[in-house]
Amino acid sequence: MRAWRAQTSVRPEDCERELRLWRPELPSLNPEEVFESRQLSLEGGYAARLSSGARSAPQAVVSGFAQLFASDGRSCIGLIFATAAQGDAAARAVGERLALVSRLVFERARRIEIDARVAAPRR
Repeated sequence: MRAWRAQTSVRPEDCERELRLWRPELPSLNPEEVFESRQLSLEGGYAARLSSGARSAPQAVVSGFAQLFASDGRSCIGLIFATAAQGDAAARAVGERLALVSRLVFERARRIEIDARVAAPRR
């Protein structure tokens, strides 16, 4: 997870491009590996793009990735989740994990500013 202020007005695609410049090791899926890609709105006025997909590797290992990039026009959020499983039920396990994270974490993401995190002393 990463949140940052942009230097100019940005869209989710710009946030993704910038984060990939900083972290080139972030997973990238080929179009045929993506099984979900959609736009959504997050609390706080963030426009977001959520993508998830999976790829197979030798020894029946399936790796899955969910990625969300969001912008409110002047700031960015990037969320990346990776999982893997092996065996006959690997594809199902990875798919269930990605669905769970997408629905329960990514779709509910919101940026909490410092004043919301700091407790004011009682008087």
